[in-house]
Amino acid sequence: MYVDWMGNSSSGLPEDNQEISSKKGGGKKKGNGKRKNTEKVDPKSAKKAKLETAKYVYDKLFVEGQDSDISISALGYRWKLHRFYLKQCDYFSVLLNGEWADSKTNEYTLEIPDENITKDGIHSVLGALYNNEIIFEVDKLRSITATAAFFQMTSIFNKAGEAMITSIDDSTVLEFLECGFKYGIDKVTAKSFEYIRWNFWRLSKGVPFLRALPKEALVRLLACHDLPVIEGEIDLYRAIRGWIFLQESDNYAGDDFKELEKAASKYLKLLKYAWDNDCDSLVSTSSDEPPSELSAASSLDEIHEAFHSTVIRQPYSLFMKYSQMFAGLRLHSLCCTKTQINTIHGDIRRQSMDDISEESFLLSCTRFGRSLDELPKCWRWTGSHFGVDLLMNIQSSIMTMKRNVFTQQQQLPTYSLNVRSKVTLSYRAIILSENGTIIKDTKRINSTLEKDSLVIISRFAPGELPPKFSVHLYVMFGSPAPNPSFVLVRNAVNQMKYLSKPILEMDNVTVIDQEEERDEEEEEEDEDEEDDDNDTEKSKESDESEE
Repeated sequence: MYVDWMGNSSSGLPEDNQEISSKKGGGKKKGNGKRKNTEKVDPKSAKKAKLETAKYVYDKLFVEGQDSDISISALGYRWKLHRFYLKQCDYFSVLLNGEWADSKTNEYTLEIPDENITKDGIHSVLGALYNNEIIFEVDKLRSITATAAFFQMTSIFNKAGEAMITSIDDSTVLEFLECGFKYGIDKVTAKSFEYIRWNFWRLSKGVPFLRALPKEALVRLLACHDLPVIEGEIDLYRAIRGWIFLQESDNYAGDDFKELEKAASKYLKLLKYAWDNDCDSLVSTSSDEPPSELSAASSLDEIHEAFHSTVIRQPYSLFMKYSQMFAGLRLHSLCCTKTQINTIHGDIRRQSMDDISEESFLLSCTRFGRSLDELPKCWRWTGSHFGVDLLMNIQSSIMTMKRNVFTQQQQLPTYSLNVRSKVTLSYRAIILSENGTIIKDTKRINSTLEKDSLVIISRFAPGELPPKFSVHLYVMFGSPAPNPSFVLVRNAVNQMKYLSKPILEMDNVTVIDQEEERDEEEEEEDEDEEDDDNDTEKSKESDESEE
């Protein structure tokens, strides 16, 4: 007799002997001759019990190191481990099974080349070999990822990448961006950059964020055609200026963005003054008062420190060093004047918005933004905007845009407004939640507005708008600018390269020598062509003389 796991007892013999004897007597069999099991097990009564074997193995073998046959030392710490478990990892499998001189030794000391690998990261990854699970704490994700990459543990490496994607926020996005790029986790890099892209309009107001933002990421952000802004292009200019100041001034430790703007402005004024004057004579001055051209708040020590800056030796070096950033800035949106407005008005009458490409629209449109935390809300972005005054209004279920004429005409002179009967413009509106999630994206829309006419930008379902969100509007009031800003910057850079030779020593300007070589080759080709032409003429003359 035996007792199965359900507790039922049996002798192993059939209970109905008469049924067996009748079968032997040639009785007719029913069905396929197999005995039907009339006892059915209720699935609800089946129970699953989880044993603590894995925990026992982890505590006794990994934590306490019982029956250890190998030890691993790294970063000043020693782990008592077991070859049987270590061979699950490709790194240790090759190390222990290979034909190495020390493959049979019982003690190994690992040289850790990656600064991101920590003792806690190694402990977590090695412990997963015993416990078949690993806890991804946010502050340890970078170390775990680096350790998994070093030990070639693909499963943990992939899971760590997934954990990063779900843990991206303001405090981790730069760390995960760097980690994804360094270890080739493309999804983490893409998600981190996307988060920065849709939240840069508010993240750029944080000094610690600007200080830690890599140059490559900032250049790529400024190259995004639909990068959201709040007040306008001036937001990006302030962010660029603050970022440059943080990179050039190592002694600045403040965390307030307004104070950063003041410090950056003061620093640039000092540099400009030094560029326009004799730096050596100013540094050697014995005066106790700062020059009258500068603010009285500037001490001589600050002036002298600015004069000794690495960028002071060449007036154009600061611009050359960060020219890629200024190439992504829409300079034409920062310097609109009445003369430019009157010039572009003629193009508005002659060109149709339907003929303008999506790329031209994104390159030339004016960017606006507004952060909202209450409804209803009505606002305007003040400025010339080619004489078109737009009034925005958002309720709980609808957002509209109105061309404002008659109400403003009573307060402002008529020449400051565009009073034509119809104005055609192209716009795109993006509504973002506080964490950068896209709520609405209207894509590009062309619309013709009469005086005080109104268009519905978007309708919302009840509860679709969160308590805090932002509206970002891209508007093009006329035809695209003939030369986007990056073209202007490129031309300016090419001109500056020839103004001063010392700039050639900079790392990011290495094309002048190539251009000079190219010009020399073209001159040689022209000379060769002239020689060929001369030879041809001489041969013709000789032929004529012979005739």
